[in-house]
Amino acid sequence: MPSRSDITYFGAGPALLPTDVLETSAQALVNFQDTGLGIAEHSHRSELATNIINEAKADLASYIDIPEDYEVLFMQGGGTGEFSATMYNLVGAWVTKKKAQIVANLKAPEDDPRVEQELRNAVEKELKTDYIVTGGWSQKASEEAKRLLGPEHVNIVADARKINDGKYGKIPEESTWNLSKDAALVYYCDNETVDGVEFPAFPKSLAPGPDGEGPIVVADMSSNILSRRIPVQNFSVIFFGAQKNLGSTGITVVIIKKSLLPPKTPQPSASLLRKLGLPIAPIIFSYETIAKNNSLYNTLSIFDVYIAGQVLKKSIKTYTKVEGQEAVSAKKADAIYSALEAHPDVYRIVPDKSARSRMNICFRVTKNGDIDSTEKAFLKDATAQGLTGLKGHRSVGGIRASSYNSISLEGAEKLAKLFSQQSWAVHESEAVSRLPAVDDTIYALSTAQGRAGIAVIRISGPSCLEIYKAFCPSKPLPKPRFATVRSLYDPCSAKNQPLILDSEALILYFPNPKTVTGDDVLELHVHGGSATVKAVLAAIPKCATAHRIRYAEPGEFTKRAFFNNRLDLAQIESLSDTLAAETEQQRRAAVRGNSGSLGRQYEAWREQLLLARGEIEALIDFSEDQHFDESQAELLQNVTAQVARMLHSIELHEQGSQRSELLRNGIRIALLGPPNVGKSSLMNLIVGREASIVSGEAGTTRDIVEASLDIRGYLCSFADTAGFRSQSSQITSEAESGAIGAVEEEGIRRAKQRALESDLVIVLASVEKGPRGFFLQYDEETLDLGAGAEDCLVVVNKQDAVDKVEFGKLVQKFRQNAQLRAPKLAAAELVSISCKEAQTGSWESKDPGGIQAVITRLVESFERMTSMPVDLQDLLGVTERQRQLLIKCRQHLEDFMVEATPEEGMDADTVLAAEYLRYAADCLARITGRGEFGDVEDVLGVIFEK
Repeated sequence: MPSRSDITYFGAGPALLPTDVLETSAQALVNFQDTGLGIAEHSHRSELATNIINEAKADLASYIDIPEDYEVLFMQGGGTGEFSATMYNLVGAWVTKKKAQIVANLKAPEDDPRVEQELRNAVEKELKTDYIVTGGWSQKASEEAKRLLGPEHVNIVADARKINDGKYGKIPEESTWNLSKDAALVYYCDNETVDGVEFPAFPKSLAPGPDGEGPIVVADMSSNILSRRIPVQNFSVIFFGAQKNLGSTGITVVIIKKSLLPPKTPQPSASLLRKLGLPIAPIIFSYETIAKNNSLYNTLSIFDVYIAGQVLKKSIKTYTKVEGQEAVSAKKADAIYSALEAHPDVYRIVPDKSARSRMNICFRVTKNGDIDSTEKAFLKDATAQGLTGLKGHRSVGGIRASSYNSISLEGAEKLAKLFSQQSWAVHESEAVSRLPAVDDTIYALSTAQGRAGIAVIRISGPSCLEIYKAFCPSKPLPKPRFATVRSLYDPCSAKNQPLILDSEALILYFPNPKTVTGDDVLELHVHGGSATVKAVLAAIPKCATAHRIRYAEPGEFTKRAFFNNRLDLAQIESLSDTLAAETEQQRRAAVRGNSGSLGRQYEAWREQLLLARGEIEALIDFSEDQHFDESQAELLQNVTAQVARMLHSIELHEQGSQRSELLRNGIRIALLGPPNVGKSSLMNLIVGREASIVSGEAGTTRDIVEASLDIRGYLCSFADTAGFRSQSSQITSEAESGAIGAVEEEGIRRAKQRALESDLVIVLASVEKGPRGFFLQYDEETLDLGAGAEDCLVVVNKQDAVDKVEFGKLVQKFRQNAQLRAPKLAAAELVSISCKEAQTGSWESKDPGGIQAVITRLVESFERMTSMPVDLQDLLGVTERQRQLLIKCRQHLEDFMVEATPEEGMDADTVLAAEYLRYAADCLARITGRGEFGDVEDVLGVIFEK
């Protein structure tokens, strides 16, 4: 069993207490100051209790320099209670102040009915409480204010989720804050314990003016109090739970300006508040009452105040003032963050660098892609080394190191050392960074290899202008985005004898960030002779620049565009499709994906899911306090309605992908029928060459013969298959059937399989003459396969063998027989052809043999198979990779719906429901490459190589 000295506890609270404080407190519990009674047994109204409170107040004031015009209160409970208490008391103070202004303006006595009416109007139109929401705790505070006051009186000054993909991790710029005029209070949480976000300093926009007047600023400092110097005089109220940096659980400290207390600002009467429709504070939340009784109200736990006092005495003895602790806190945070930043391939710090907390350091262990299992291994290893309490909050996951004041510098350094010792950590020699080497300048030939009129060399990176100066010495810089003609000189040749590499080259310069890569871009349009191109390419890396110059890796220009937010993954995949397009329809589908509309749609869905997940997880964390306008059932109902709409949209995107795949990979067409009905002849006529052997002998085609071609912009792959026949009566004809050999039987099996894999099936029949006259030869099994296909076309060959009347009778008999076996084909349009007439040709007919009619019917089928409504045309840009991720996303959302809408009498599993939303959002992040997802290197590697 580990001893206390073996453990460094990084839990988020309650935090470690100094061992000597615990030992002194343990002794005080048994016999306090030789009174024979333990401290917990003394009356909270005794002189002894009063002395403990007064000493703690004096030490706190001395340690953090609290001005004399402030009062220190000890309240029961935790910080959550102060969400309500500050709102009650400061709204009351606002009412008192507003009433005094109205009385002065009206020059009327306080009991004048006009005073109450004016005050009621002021409350309705002017009363505002401002909340800066930067994490879970400030969100909870704002929700409590909405519950007690009503949402019309609560102004969200800023919401950090709106600038960070629906998650906390940044602090919005003060220039974007929407502060109310004369708000009753402006609340912010100085350090968000769950999300690892801390204000780096007091917000400038909240500072008092030259006259000393300013907003009524309220700060929750529960997790960073006593860790740095604070300008107390800028605040109206500071509150903090003791259990992080001051003492044990159970008490909260409130530092409040005396001007907000009687006699200057008495609280309004309960009757007046009722008339105004405002909430009345419980007496135990009344700062006025607590101050009047020197915090000795509602049986305050003196033992908890004693522990806080002992911690303060130890701090004063160690540092004298809080600045000493501030220096240690900064060293601890720097040690931990520096160690994390040294291994970017293993760890990812969650909050933005501008808002990182010194107290609660949140990060993920991202190595190997499987984040959950890797983090479990990390926690197990850390615990084995005595570093405990590192698991992140359940609403956000990950790892959280809470470096409160009780954590020594040695403990922080021990944790930092652990970061470089992990078994999964990548050694420096084998590290592969996700980000490209942005300091490198890259170049490549952008046009095709070989001799041409013009060759384009593209250069991207910070050294573009230096390269230009090396090639064009003494020449002015080119005007951005304008073509400039220059002679290019060898940068290594002597100045008095410059060697020209190319005369009259065209130069184009594009400054960042609005370029194809997001970096500076320089294009050299040189003469396309092989020697010229080689000479210029060889000279580029010889230019003397401050940064390395190297030839670009495959796809690196596009990769830089991605990391500089010029393209998302969906656009990059469309770019790949554009380069690979062989037909007009492939080009159109690829261009639809290039617009970026798909990426924006997926990103909007992801943000919507993250916001919904945040609401549900807030409900999980704080449901026991019931600080929500919506009940759990109402919240889940709203989220499930959003998810239901999203599911419908995802299904449309899946359809778009299926149809775009037909355009991208080609439409597979199988020709089926008995032997000698003209399958091979028809395929040869359509593709325009002899792809299949044509013979009067039955069973010529034994294997599948394939041919690809572009039919009016659609890529098609035709498959001529073996003729269907059997030793029984599978062929509906009056001709005799010979025995089927093993080879032909295998050919028929392959034909069936190909029919099942095809997008469209052409079922062929032919007019034949038997002993009892003409008949239509077809195979009943091909009818089954045609009816089961997504689309099918029935073609009858040898129409020229009979007249139109006889042909009509044969078709009618075919439809009657097919009605019993394949009703879908019986009702389908039938195309009649004559391969013989098509081969011999006739100048009198626009379509000899009817082959063009077959092609026209095929194109009509292609249009049906690949078309989307006008407002959904962009969905044809969805790729197969994206579709597979959309399927996974849909499955996770369907799982969410199951958990969020349980059977009657069952409770919804909100924890599991929130996880399914996270999984779904992760799938969408993989599509665009934005946000969080595990195997980013694998995904990017596959895409950029294209």
